[in-house]
Amino acid sequence: MRKSLLLSTAAFALFSVQNAFAINLTFQFGVNSSGTSMYACNAGIRHADSPAICVDTNTGSTCSPTSTNASSCVCTSDGTAGSWERDYLRTKSADWTDRNETIGATTDTDTQAKNSSASFNALYADDATAFTKQITEMTLNLGSEVYGTEYFVDICYRGTQVAQSNNGNSYSLAGKVTVTNLRASEAGAPNYQLLSDLHGKAEIKCFMDQAANPTDTIPGLTSPNYTKNSGGSYTSMTTSASQLSMLTDSTMSSGSGAKIPRFCVARYYLKENSAAERKWKLQQARTAVFTEISDKNSL
Repeated sequence: MRKSLLLSTAAFALFSVQNAFAINLTFQFGVNSSGTSMYACNAGIRHADSPAICVDTNTGSTCSPTSTNASSCVCTSDGTAGSWERDYLRTKSADWTDRNETIGATTDTDTQAKNSSASFNALYADDATAFTKQITEMTLNLGSEVYGTEYFVDICYRGTQVAQSNNGNSYSLAGKVTVTNLRASEAGAPNYQLLSDLHGKAEIKCFMDQAANPTDTIPGLTSPNYTKNSGGSYTSMTTSASQLSMLTDSTMSSGSGAKIPRFCVARYYLKENSAAERKWKLQQARTAVFTEISDKNSL
C-alpha cells in the first residue's frame, strides 16, 4: 500500500507541471506619514554653595578641626570647587528631524553645574533653540563633596499638522518619573535614590489653538496659553515605589477653549534634598521620564 501511494503522488505532480501555469508576486513598499513628534530637547544643572561638613573618620560623627580629635576630623570644601564644579551633565545632541530613522551628526557637550540656587546652566538657552535640537544620550556625573545638586530634562512635543475639528476633540496628559538603582543586586551597595534623598517635580507649558487657525511656527512659549504642574513643592522619591506620577490632565484645554496642543515643553526637575557629604562609593541609577499627550478620540 505504501509503494502504491508514492507512485500515485509522483504521477500527479508530473501531470500538474505539464498542464497548469501559475505566477504570483508579493510587492512590499513603505508609507511615510507625518504625525506628532516627541523628543528630549534640553537639560540643565545647578548646585548652590554648601557649608563645610566635618566628620570624624574614626567615629563617623560630626567634629570640629580645632577640637582634640582634629587629626581624624576631615572637612568638605566650603563654597569652593568641591561644592559645585565637579557636577556636570554630558550630552550627545543633534539637529531635530521628523525622519526618526535619520539622525545627523551629533555634538558632545559637557555642561558644568551653575553655582546658584535660582538658575541653571542649560544645554540650550531658550525653547526656540531647544525645539530644533534633540538629545540622543545624557549622563549626569556628580562629584561634588556634598549632595544638593539639582537638574532637569525637557521633553519637546510637536503636535499634529492636521487641522482637526474641535467638536468633541479631547487630549489627555500624563507624565511620570522612574528611578532604578543599578546596583540593587549587589549586597551592601549604596542606593543613590535614598542617600541623596531624591525629590522631584514637573511642569508643562503648551501653545494650543483652534482647528480653524493651525499654527506651524514654533512660538517662544514665553506666554503659553496652557500650563500644568505637579505642585510648587518637590515630592520625595525615596519611598519603595520607584515611579512617581507628576503630570495628569484628562482634558487638556486652554482658557480660550483651544483644545489642540501644537507645541509643548514638559520639564522634569530632580533635586538631591540631602545636605550630607556625598558617599565616596559609586552610586549608579537610571532615571526615565515618561510623557504622553494622547488624542482620546483617536483622530
